Amino acid sequence: MEDLQKRLAALEQGAEDRRLEVLGGHLGARREEQSGTEWPAERIRQTFVDFFINHPSLPHVEYKSCPVVPLDDPTLLFINAGMNQYKPIFLGQVDPSHPMSKLTRAVNSQKCIRAGGKHNDLDDVGKDVYHHTFFEMLGNWSFGNYFKAETIDLSWTLLTKVYGLEPDRLYVTYFGGDDKQGLPADEETKQLWLKHVPESRLLPFGCKDNFWEMGDQGPCGPCTEIHYDRIGGRDAASRVNADVPDVIEIWNNVFIQFNREPDSSLVVLPSQHVDTGMGFERLASILQGKTSNYDTDVFVPLFASIQTLCGTTEPYTGKLGDEDPTLKDMAYRVVADHIRTLTVAISDGAAPSSDGRGYVLRRILRRAVIEVILDEEESFGRTLSKGLDRFKKIAAALKGEKKTVVPGEDAFFLYDSMGFPLDLTQLMAEEQGLVVDVAGYDLAMKVQRENSGKKVGVAGVRPLVLESAETAYLTGQQIAPTTDDAKYIQQHVTASVVAIFTTTATASTFVQSTTAHEHAAIGVILDTTSFYAQSGGQIYDTGVIKNGTTHFNVHAAESYAGFVLHVGPLTKGTLHVGDVVQVEVDYQRRNKVAPNHTMTHILNFALRRVLGTIVDQRGSLVDDARLRFDFTSNKPLKPDQIAAVETICKDVITQELPVYVESAPQAHAKRIQGLRAVFGETYPDQVRVVSIGAAIPSMLADPENAAWKQFSVEFCGGTHLTNTKEAVSFALFEEGAVAKGIRRISAYTGDAAKQADGRADDLQKHLDDLAKLPVVDIVTSVAAFRPVLDTALISLPRKEFVVLSLDVGAEAKLGRELLDAAVQVHPDGSFFIFSVDADRTKTAGFAQVSAKHHAAKGLDAKSWVNTAMASLGGKGGGKDPLTATGQAKTVQGLDDAIAAAKAFVH
Repeated sequence: MEDLQKRLAALEQGAEDRRLEVLGGHLGARREEQSGTEWPAERIRQTFVDFFINHPSLPHVEYKSCPVVPLDDPTLLFINAGMNQYKPIFLGQVDPSHPMSKLTRAVNSQKCIRAGGKHNDLDDVGKDVYHHTFFEMLGNWSFGNYFKAETIDLSWTLLTKVYGLEPDRLYVTYFGGDDKQGLPADEETKQLWLKHVPESRLLPFGCKDNFWEMGDQGPCGPCTEIHYDRIGGRDAASRVNADVPDVIEIWNNVFIQFNREPDSSLVVLPSQHVDTGMGFERLASILQGKTSNYDTDVFVPLFASIQTLCGTTEPYTGKLGDEDPTLKDMAYRVVADHIRTLTVAISDGAAPSSDGRGYVLRRILRRAVIEVILDEEESFGRTLSKGLDRFKKIAAALKGEKKTVVPGEDAFFLYDSMGFPLDLTQLMAEEQGLVVDVAGYDLAMKVQRENSGKKVGVAGVRPLVLESAETAYLTGQQIAPTTDDAKYIQQHVTASVVAIFTTTATASTFVQSTTAHEHAAIGVILDTTSFYAQSGGQIYDTGVIKNGTTHFNVHAAESYAGFVLHVGPLTKGTLHVGDVVQVEVDYQRRNKVAPNHTMTHILNFALRRVLGTIVDQRGSLVDDARLRFDFTSNKPLKPDQIAAVETICKDVITQELPVYVESAPQAHAKRIQGLRAVFGETYPDQVRVVSIGAAIPSMLADPENAAWKQFSVEFCGGTHLTNTKEAVSFALFEEGAVAKGIRRISAYTGDAAKQADGRADDLQKHLDDLAKLPVVDIVTSVAAFRPVLDTALISLPRKEFVVLSLDVGAEAKLGRELLDAAVQVHPDGSFFIFSVDADRTKTAGFAQVSAKHHAAKGLDAKSWVNTAMASLGGKGGGKDPLTATGQAKTVQGLDDAIAAAKAFVH
């Protein structure tokens, strides 16, 4: 009987193997390209995806690659692995309305960059034939579905049956354990592999090679890697993980079982997951019969373009090391790799629109890349000059003391304060016969990261955050995610307490009850709530939760996997699970948040009107005091642009436009012309659409109508006004840079904006009064006025520039002296003074532009004078862009000239 069962199993396996061989051939034939190879890059990629989505017993969902710039993960510089976007699933924090919440199995080709942080391939690029800073990661995932046995079989079948790799060339590694961390060897994985490979090609390794971690904290677990021997016909076990080009890792299967905590401890995840990643470029080199990734059809076209653009007759020849003495081929590899990385990174970080992004990028990418790279080149030129000067002083001091080691803290200072890369410091040190204390550098870096990563909170207490263990516990207790539909309706609700969460220095736990002041803060989960949990840039609601004499002050509300955690102190009484409570949001505070959120949408709209569609939102914060909006721009806004943005926002308020909010299918709503969404954000199938001025049903009925571009329309889950008139007023009081290529605008609405405008009016009147003083008193009065202007929270266009008419005569000397005095008391200000002679037959104009305004906003004194004096029939002169004078033979039209001078800068 056993023999019959074995024969039957063999027949079934043979049939399955044949089916997969046919499937592989069918997929390949369907994707065949005219590239001169059986396995062109596109066919390789699509075969991988099709294998998993068409698998008969374990069909996967193709979940598209996310941008390489993480949307909301401060622990990552770039997306460096396929699993990064699935981190909320592994941590148990994905919202039930998110499309990701429905995933059990997924597959894709993920764009990745490894050029900084823990996983950094930058230093290796160009020196070998298989490292890249940008690469594609072919991956399949299981989220609490299949585990080790299935993924090992899937990997082996795809490689040997579909791609047709020779089994004898494949070597496998597994986790051999770690005594220091108390982690045993992964014997289960070893036994599963023995049915595919002999023990001589199954090798154990430690944490460095076979325990995968995304970063200093987060999901992690043991892994098993598949390595390929490019030569074959030999025992290459000793060359596995030896960093040699002829035996390379191609596929890593990670079994995510743990979460690395901030204190470096490991916590078992409640659900076991699988994360696999195979290097697309490495697989292409194997299937195309190349010994180098750079010899595949992924890179060959790039080399041809580089040769043409550089105008060289020397093509890429693929040489390495001593065979490449001029480093020409290394340069080819570096340039080709970095072009790919820069192109993808820039396009992912500065996408101009939410719909048709790919089409738009194809049109503007070349211009955008050139502009960004040129700006970076100029910036690094300045950095290089400063860094060289600093290093020369360090080197001279060391040589004077007869020392040969550049201290790590000095190298870190060059990096941290001057943007000077460590590898450049090492290169210069080598030229001077010096070496860099890299260990000291790393220590300084670690100290800085630890200091910058410290969170403000109750001393010695873990933060109140629900992670995978907590959300799994709630689900296991049959507790449903919080119903929060009432957050859009301003009324108090009655709810039941379903969980109470507390934390100490060492542990977090759920309790059945707690009394006042037992904990500095607690987290309360209700079955339903009217509190808005912080999301989409909008601040959380505050308020109280009551039950008789029990009083719980809600200082914050956060959502984790749909569970809304109300956080704050219990100030009176005792709170129990099961208590029926009154939920009271502070709607007076909420009503101050709403105008700031609605006007953030209008600000987004206004920026696109003024700067063009290349502007993309990169973040926002909306609270009850002000609004803050981050957006993409490589240059500061000019004064006239700031004024134009503010004017559009004010006009929308005076137009009293209705604010429409409706739910709609995402697939249909995203077709609306002019619709905005946060780049990189993933939205649910049913989205909430907010339109200002245009009815949403009309938009959905005719989404392609270009007229909708004249209105602000966005995907948004926040709370809003019903009409723009409720915002009352708008005052833009700050614009500046927060990061390379990212600008920030801060503004007021409502009474705060009116007060800002009122203060500006008062200050303008003060300036007008100063203009009437005798010349001898003006300098003293201006000095006293400066701190008032500097600290005033007024509209930005009215703060930085002063235009006055003073009777100081038409003598240039007097005008110059007055400007010099003004600059002494307000160095960052720009001034324009008009004056007429005693006979009132001539007008003089004096302009002084601050270096700040000239560098950041392009303001030129001569152009300012010429524009202003043109209304008087005069003109100006001067070679210095910061100062100029002008003359006119009349005083007729002086008011127009003053208006022109103000308009030029505002």
